Amino acid sequence: MAFVEAEDLSRKYDGTVAALEGVTFQIERGEWIAVMGPSGSGKTTLLNVLGGLDRPDGGRIMVDGCDLSAISRQELIRYRREKVGLVFQQFHLIPYLTAVENVMLAQYLHSTADEAEASEALKRVGLGHRLRHLPSQLSGGEKQRVCIARALINQP
Repeated sequence: MAFVEAEDLSRKYDGTVAALEGVTFQIERGEWIAVMGPSGSGKTTLLNVLGGLDRPDGGRIMVDGCDLSAISRQELIRYRREKVGLVFQQFHLIPYLTAVENVMLAQYLHSTADEAEASEALKRVGLGHRLRHLPSQLSGGEKQRVCIARALINQP
C-alpha cells in the first residue's frame, strides 16, 4: 500500500464550484512531489484535504493507512496534531507571542512545550538571534522560517 492514496477525490464549494474532480494518485513513503498548476486548479484544496483541514465531498483519501474521508472530527484533529506539519502562506503566527513561543505553542498542542527544544528548532532555521522577537519585528522570510520550525517541531 502506498503512503498516500487518493481515489476519485472530489471537492466542490457552494455545491457547484469543483475544486477537485476525480483526482486519483499514489505517493510512496519517502517520495518527494511537487503540486503544480494554474491559479484555481485545486492545489490548495488538495493540500487542505491531505492536511486534514478539509474533507472531500467524494472519493477516498488514505494517509499512512488512515482513511481521512471516513474518520470522526476528533480523529481528524488528532491526525493534524500528531501526523501533520503545516506551513501556511499567511504564516498564522500569534502576534503577541515571540518566535520561540509560537513554536512552543505547536509543542503544547501536541504534548509538552519545551523551550530549549523550540529554541534549537529556530536555531536550525537560522533564527537563533530572533527567539524573543514578535512577528511584527520579523521580516517575511523570518516569519516563514518560524512557521517551518513550528511545523517540524513535533516531527510529523
